[in-house]
Amino acid sequence: MSRVALLRRPGPARAMRAPFDLGGPQPFRDPRGPGPHSTLPYREATELLRCIQIMGPGSDAECRHQVLGEPLPTPEFETAAGISSPVPFGAGSGRGGRRTASIGRINVTLLPDTATRDRSMTNRAETRIRFNRAAINWRTNAAGIVTSIIGPPTPQATIQTTFGPGVTATSTSGYGRGTTAADVAAGNTSLGFHEGRHGVDFLRYMQANPYPAFTGQVGMPVADVQTAAQAYLTARQTYSDDMNRISTENSDCVGNTASVSAEVRVVCDAAAARAAGGGP
Repeated sequence: MSRVALLRRPGPARAMRAPFDLGGPQPFRDPRGPGPHSTLPYREATELLRCIQIMGPGSDAECRHQVLGEPLPTPEFETAAGISSPVPFGAGSGRGGRRTASIGRINVTLLPDTATRDRSMTNRAETRIRFNRAAINWRTNAAGIVTSIIGPPTPQATIQTTFGPGVTATSTSGYGRGTTAADVAAGNTSLGFHEGRHGVDFLRYMQANPYPAFTGQVGMPVADVQTAAQAYLTARQTYSDDMNRISTENSDCVGNTASVSAEVRVVCDAAAARAAGGGP
């Protein structure tokens, strides 16, 4: 609808309220829509966009480094000769090609891959994580009060991949990681890649979940220390069980799952049932 402008005699200036003015300060609305938006000068923004277009998806960090001089983010993992699992970036080197790192209170060792002649492992591989034993000993006085405690030792975790007869790291993955559409498109279809995803699962679980702590202390009644010791051992087992279950879900229960073992199928079905019910 058009409006007719009325001519008025010039008079003193006064504030005019627009028809949509609600009578108070209104929030600024950026015409570009929800942010955040770049505040880079035009030249730098143009060069950054051109770099990303040339180098392709996933090149944001490298382009920001080249164009803006920003430091590159520290990689999460790196590859290690003879080890299917990626290792934490900057992991130390030890005898026999092993790599070592500390994650929270856990000292982690990643051993080179190994092979077995065990026929039960024919045409398959396995990546396992093993924790050291948790011996806890204590002494008490005549009143039943704990006067000294030895243990538990610092948590030690060892990760290693074992290949059975008939397969190597270069064999083709038969199920799970290595068979997903994204893995196939990226050319990551080897059995070594699949097993390496289990190693990554273990490392990330330890990064995200602090290892259980023993709460027994000198000065406690012996019954309380016994309870604390049992709780610690139970929490350790739960920690390991949850880690292995999550790794199975992440690396075995995806992509092609037709040939998974009966044991893995149980885990996959349980995960699918939780997801269908809206659970985690």
